[in-house]
Amino acid sequence: MECPKCGVDVSQRDAVECPHCGVILSKASSYIPPRNVDRPLPVAAQPAPKSSISGGGIFWIAAAVVVVWFGWRGVSHKTSGVAAGTWYLGASGYDRAISEQKENSKPVLVYFHTDWCGYCKLLENNVFSTSTFQTRYSTILKVKVNPEEGSAERDLAERFSVRGYPTVCVVANGSARQPIVGYAPPDEYYEALKSSIGD
Repeated sequence: MECPKCGVDVSQRDAVECPHCGVILSKASSYIPPRNVDRPLPVAAQPAPKSSISGGGIFWIAAAVVVVWFGWRGVSHKTSGVAAGTWYLGASGYDRAISEQKENSKPVLVYFHTDWCGYCKLLENNVFSTSTFQTRYSTILKVKVNPEEGSAERDLAERFSVRGYPTVCVVANGSARQPIVGYAPPDEYYEALKSSIGD
């Protein structure tokens, strides 16, 4: 069996997780991950297309790309750490949520996910983006962390001993509760959240 995340050959037939990257094989095997950039797809050689843009036109296009890129970086830097729908983002978002928790004693829900995780998408679509979730948990602090986005996020996942995705951890009264690992139908997931948050 080949790991759907990193492509390593997992020779053990009854292996639960990939020995290289730690992905839970039974949960990730039914989803097709994005193509591994270390193994590019073969492409037939084609002649380079002739450009109809003059040298001056290329300059203005390049200038526009640079302006848009710097504008985007400026906006994303200002909003870094907060997502639409009151979710904090990344390790910096976690730090902000913990700082806010010290002022108001609200529980912090930390959601560890990856872009390639199919169960993460199910959890987001069937639980986190529903009106039921937003009504029940509008007052708690929520953080989304993708450990593949940077070293600070990876370190945070290691602190919480994250071994698979999705993993949801609740921090309340200064300590982390038992994590909720994997996906379950909405009613079961709400019960697990209720037990972990204590509401």
